[in-house]
This record gives sequence, C-alpha cells and structure tokens, in this order.
Amino acid sequence: MSQAKLYLPIILLSISLTNSPLPSILGKWDTGRGGIIEISVSGDRLYGKLVSSREPERLDTKNPDPALRSENLVGHNILIGFKLGKDDVWKDGKIYNPEDGRLYDAKLTLKGDELKVRGFKGVALLGKTVVWSRVN
Repeated sequence: MSQAKLYLPIILLSISLTNSPLPSILGKWDTGRGGIIEISVSGDRLYGKLVSSREPERLDTKNPDPALRSENLVGHNILIGFKLGKDDVWKDGKIYNPEDGRLYDAKLTLKGDELKVRGFKGVALLGKTVVWSRVN
C-alpha cells in the first residue's frame, strides 16, 4: 500500500473536523442555576459534564437509585449522547435533571454565545427551554 493511501483517511478526517460545527459548541457553559457544564465530544457524540457547582458538595439526592444519592454530581455527565442535526441543532440526546432525578429527551440549539437547552418527554413541543451562556 502506498504512503498516500495510508494518509488519505487522516487527511479526510482532518478536513471534516475543520469544517465541523463542533468547535463552536465545545467549552464551558453557565446554566444560570449555579452550575458550569463543560461540553466535549467522544466519538461522534456530544457530552456535558458538571465541572463546578455553587454548592461544592452537590449530592445527587433525587437519584432514583438510592445507592447513588450520596454521590457528588460534580464530575458527572448531565448531557448525554447528542448528535448533530441541521443548523447547529444537537439532538437525540438526554439530559439529567438533578432537581427531580429524571432523564429527559433533549435538544441543544447554539446561537452565538447562547445555548438553548430544551428538555422534554417524547414530544419537544411539550418541553421546557432554558438558556445557558458561554463561560470565557
């Protein structure tokens, strides 16, 4: 196999990542409720981890699993498994709500330095949207 054939997949991957909207959504986001979520990519999916909280020892007291209620939420994924759709909208993911211990369907819409986070059960029309702001 020639050197060119070996490097072609790497070159194509580099080009696709360069043209990807990923970099614009990556980073830290303020939830407006005392938490900072850091968004990153694993494979072709997007995840968001709680990296800081107004309460340094924020326990997962509403988790449906009693064994997990004493765990600190900081360091845990809140956004889980989103994939890119059209127009900088991330969908087919889940969001964990520590206020009620439930996992919701969700979509994320990026508009500049604002991230609209819509959580819902089944139908997006019947959900709730909150706006997170980018942390510099």
